[in-house]
Amino acid sequence: ISIRTYENGAGETLSCGSATISVAYVIAKETNQNEILFTSKGGTTTVYINEVTVESEASVELIEEGFLDG
Repeated sequence: ISIRTYENGAGETLSCGSATISVAYVIAKETNQNEILFTSKGGTTTVYINEVTVESEASVELIEEGFLDG
């Protein structure tokens, strides 16, 4: 499933884990699938859903680093 995410105040993002999991949960309830593969501008994410847990597996790439002071 291809997915695009838009975050209020930030605009379109490369990907969003919580949005992907939310969509996967709805799809799983409607179709009884327990493994769903998503693609986004940020890469691929696989979501695994069972009666007790929801897990996601995705690649990670550091695109920027920063520090907070205070």
